[in-house]
Amino acid sequence: MVEHLRIGGLAIQYYFSCKRELWLYLNYIDPDQEDIGIVAGRILHKKSYRNRGRKEIDLGMAKVDLLRGGEYPRIIEIKKSTKLIEPAIWQLKFYLWILKKQGTIISGEVRIPKENKIIRVQLTSKDEAMLQKAIDEMPKIARIKWMPPYEKKPYCKGCAYRQFCEV
Repeated sequence: MVEHLRIGGLAIQYYFSCKRELWLYLNYIDPDQEDIGIVAGRILHKKSYRNRGRKEIDLGMAKVDLLRGGEYPRIIEIKKSTKLIEPAIWQLKFYLWILKKQGTIISGEVRIPKENKIIRVQLTSKDEAMLQKAIDEMPKIARIKWMPPYEKKPYCKGCAYRQFCEV
């Protein structure tokens, strides 16, 4: 039984991409930290926007890649590609929700430097309800005795948890 759940941005991303991946993460089974995708992500985060006022902020249960001030303050999440764009958007919406609960209402962007893309993100009341539902379901998912069934998805071959699946 899981005593303390790691509910944060990564768990939200896994919730919206793969329940098996989420189950592994919530049960403290971490992916291979030397996986090429994880290493590439670390390098991307270190190099992207480093000379343009990059300011990582810690929200307690989440770390936001970049905060941009100015007339239109926003938080920015940096990703390697658009392969997992929907889960990345939900991860950013989670960060916006946390900030809203703390009294800060701003917008966000998911940036994919290699593809030169910027996706603007706003948080709606429907999104807040969906995020609450995801958080409420996580303890139930974590307590399942065995991993949820494998579901083949287009991004499975690049997953750092792929050794647990039928890829």
